[in-house]
Amino acid sequence: MSASSRSLIPKRLRAKSIVPQPKPGYTDALSTSLTFVLGPLMFGLVGALLDGIFGTGRVFTVLFAVIGLIAVATTIYYRYQAASAAEDAGKPWEKRPNETSGIQPVEKASEPR
Repeated sequence: MSASSRSLIPKRLRAKSIVPQPKPGYTDALSTSLTFVLGPLMFGLVGALLDGIFGTGRVFTVLFAVIGLIAVATTIYYRYQAASAAEDAGKPWEKRPNETSGIQPVEKASEPR
């Protein structure tokens, strides 16, 4: 064995990683908040650039900012739908008894004559 692969310090005494690990959900919240802020801002800046080039006042700024807001709303909606579907995968309320278990619905009994 090489000298670098063996350590004289037992595993239980070795230093833990000093790089902090993010808390669960923190990265999702940061990503979502940045999406809310940067989406319309970037679209608005592109609109302001186009307004400066064409001299159209604030038409493109407002138009592109609204497009940015619609894009953010759409992104957040589909991100939520995907996270919700992943969370519900395999849960009992997701399955339909007639499709997965082979149980057939009970037919109505004929009325006595």
